[in-house]
Amino acid sequence: MKNKIISVVSLVSLTIGMVVASAGCHSTATTADQKYSAWEVETFKKEAQSHQDVVLVCIYENQLQRMPLPHKHRVNSKATVVRSYKGAWQVGEPIAFYRVLESVPQDWKPNVGHLVYLLFDKHTPEPVGIDTGEDWAYKPEFERALRSVPSSSAKERRSRSGE
Repeated sequence: MKNKIISVVSLVSLTIGMVVASAGCHSTATTADQKYSAWEVETFKKEAQSHQDVVLVCIYENQLQRMPLPHKHRVNSKATVVRSYKGAWQVGEPIAFYRVLESVPQDWKPNVGHLVYLLFDKHTPEPVGIDTGEDWAYKPEFERALRSVPSSSAKERRSRSGE
């Protein structure tokens, strides 16, 4: 009898545990969040297809040049290519780029150490100007989207990705 009671208690505990655990395993994303995420991935993919060079870089230096009005501010960045999806850039190659901004928050902080996708159309040792829509913070969804973006030959892709 004692074993039967222990078995019933164990079964009830297990059932309650599974119900509680499964209650926490649902998505908190709303339909609007999911639609925005899908739109964002599709937009990124279209932008990547329209550029000659698509690279993932790790930023190691950022400098902000604040300018008085009517001039625009400039953020100069230096990074290392972590992965090349499209174009002539090689893994490990340094890259300099800049963004021109109309406004910058007073508490601006450099995004050193961040992974960023850069989409542009030239391979040069000079700093590359990056416009709106040409720099995207790393997201795993973007990585998956790039799998279907046409690039160069498989041999070139392997050499650029360090494989």
